Amino acid sequence: MSTTPVHPARVLGAQLLINLAVGTVSTGILILAAWLAFGSTPPRQWAWFILVFLLGTAALLAIGLVIASLAPSAKSAPGIGSAVMFPLMFLGGVWVPREVMPEPLRVISDFSVAGPFAQALKDTWVGQPPQLMHLVVVAAGLVLFGGLAVRTFRWE
Repeated sequence: MSTTPVHPARVLGAQLLINLAVGTVSTGILILAAWLAFGSTPPRQWAWFILVFLLGTAALLAIGLVIASLAPSAKSAPGIGSAVMFPLMFLGGVWVPREVMPEPLRVISDFSVAGPFAQALKDTWVGQPPQLMHLVVVAAGLVLFGGLAVRTFRWE
């Protein structure tokens, strides 16, 4: 592939779009299955939910593209990805809800991609529009990490 004249931004953009499509279909199936099998309530703000989901998922995928671009080898990338994923999950409130995090930790969470993404999804699920600041932080993460991935990408 290193002989192709295609710019790295196009290669990484295609990779991001393919994975975003797979994630979107998978999430749609999970929401439908949970609704049909368990009677769970689907998101109440569908349009906002879809926007937040696409933006946040793209931002997290961009972090993965940075890892893929910077990892010294294909074997080391999964380990680096795990080392990044678990703190992001923590900051997103997977183990400790963001509402009960100590204030300094919540501030860090508010400026990570995962914290605002999780809160915005939660807001749209219960029928509230996402906070503008959450959308700005997630969009900034997409631009920052997407740009960093393009800058650091190498064909080797």
